[in-house]
Amino acid sequence: MAESFSIIHFSDPHEIAQFETCSMLLDKRIIGFLNNRILRRTGHDNHDTVIKKAVDRILQEKCDLVLFTGDATSCGQKSEFDLAYEHFRPLVESSQPFLYLPGNHDCYVNNKKCREEADKFCRKMNRGKYALKDFPFVWENEKFRLLASNSCIPMPPFFSNGYMNKKTREFYKRECEKDNDGRIMISASHFPFSDPHPCLHFLHTLWGAKEVERLLKEKKIDLALCGHIHKPRAVLDERGRGEVIAGSLTGCRMLTFIEYDGKKDLITVKRLPLC
Repeated sequence: MAESFSIIHFSDPHEIAQFETCSMLLDKRIIGFLNNRILRRTGHDNHDTVIKKAVDRILQEKCDLVLFTGDATSCGQKSEFDLAYEHFRPLVESSQPFLYLPGNHDCYVNNKKCREEADKFCRKMNRGKYALKDFPFVWENEKFRLLASNSCIPMPPFFSNGYMNKKTREFYKRECEKDNDGRIMISASHFPFSDPHPCLHFLHTLWGAKEVERLLKEKKIDLALCGHIHKPRAVLDERGRGEVIAGSLTGCRMLTFIEYDGKKDLITVKRLPLC
């Protein structure tokens, strides 16, 4: 019988976009800036307050893992990474088990400085243990195994896709063939495997993930935790197996609380409102 555990999951706080340098006029950052400042103003007025409430609430809980599935920033720039780190520093410096995975907005452009800052941020958020080059990897304890992946790469303007490369696909298949000693198997990534935007499939889909999505459908992966889509969503069977999208922390103003009851072999998902 697997042991009971709990996870707090959040995603997509999107630090308010900064006009950092004129060089952003030459790449996708200007699109991200305008999109964040004009089209996606939801949560801007209470952005800092919501994050503080989220951090305070998490620090009050005693979970087995706090999972952040990316999009800390809007344009993947140093100023935004710096602001985001200060917001989440209390979690990083706490004793809570904490794991950060990058989002597509954190790996927004091929600009060398932006890529370096994304890597520094990833390393700092993961307490010096994981940088971008370390994905994919296994995070585990005696209660569950978590497969952490990064499918975020710079994409052309107006595209928000991810790409799961062969290394990551092989990693998933290899890990799913191992003996988990009865532990729950969890996938953590920024992009969902399912398609919440069927009408805009080509703009949002995670390319190259069909084989891994099949592992989820075959229950070789019990639970997939992800972000990217700003509206919370859960597609679960009667035992709580399936996929959970956290939604935007600052837009929806809520945390996702995942609890596994080892006696009942049941996963439950609750949304914790912050205001």
